[in-house]
Amino acid sequence: MKAPLEKAPRRLLPGLLLLLAGCGGNTMIYQQAELDSFLQQQQGRALSFQTRAGNQTAFYVPPKADPSAAQSSGADPSPAGPSAPSAPLVICYPGISSRALDWLWLPERSPEPRAGFLLIEYPGRGLCKGRMRPKYLPESSDGALAALAAQLGVERAALEKDTRFIGHSFGTAAALQFACRLETPPRAIVLVAPLTTLHKALFRKFGPLAWLNPDRMDNRAYLTQLHGAPEPPAVAIFHGDADNALPVKMGRQLAALFPEWIRYREIPGVDHVGILRTCGDEIIQALFSERPKETERTTENTEATEKK
Repeated sequence: MKAPLEKAPRRLLPGLLLLLAGCGGNTMIYQQAELDSFLQQQQGRALSFQTRAGNQTAFYVPPKADPSAAQSSGADPSPAGPSAPSAPLVICYPGISSRALDWLWLPERSPEPRAGFLLIEYPGRGLCKGRMRPKYLPESSDGALAALAAQLGVERAALEKDTRFIGHSFGTAAALQFACRLETPPRAIVLVAPLTTLHKALFRKFGPLAWLNPDRMDNRAYLTQLHGAPEPPAVAIFHGDADNALPVKMGRQLAALFPEWIRYREIPGVDHVGILRTCGDEIIQALFSERPKETERTTENTEATEKK
């Protein structure tokens, strides 16, 4: 009879550590005014689905492009209507202390009028129920994509033809984790203030307790897998050298894995959150870059990747 009780704290530990790593509390939920603004001003959509964690909700911002303009210009309009992301679909993963709708600046500033934006929320945040377990996070992306395909009336495979992933902080691991599961890799992945491994990131906050977390997320392994794909995505890393949450050496170490493939940008004097404001335009530009040819794979900051 004691075994289940002895195992219970270990089962709860991953969610507890991640909750404490983030802010928790009221900062992780939405006020009704925020949701109303998203639905009305952004013409956004809430996507509901189920995972083992319970009822989940992600968000979708449709493309800015007007299909009527495409018709008048002689171009073929999207068969799925004005809200279908003909190409590309940007999938956004927030940091542990952020929410899906904190990414709204991205579609607002996007220069690509055809792009739709799928904003992923984690269990226990926003409108999502349950506790977050890193190893089950792909279920949130799977469910969101399936819900979006159903709402737009298209096959899921059509949505995956041209995807672009972006993640910040913990979201870099969530993004790469799911990217490795797709049959067709994303065309571009942007990692902002990334971690190397979940355990090393948690160790900075909890010390040796981090090693009790049974769930593993390893961005080094994910990048290695993606690098071996027939058509690897374009990858860009942005990291500030004043980052006190996830030190810049983590970004350097990831970039050094494949310096001929990964574009690395190190920004002096910028911290963990400020990098999103400071490098917003560059981040967006990298997001809509294409897969580089083998001869074009170069790093912008070789000296920085050599620092350990």
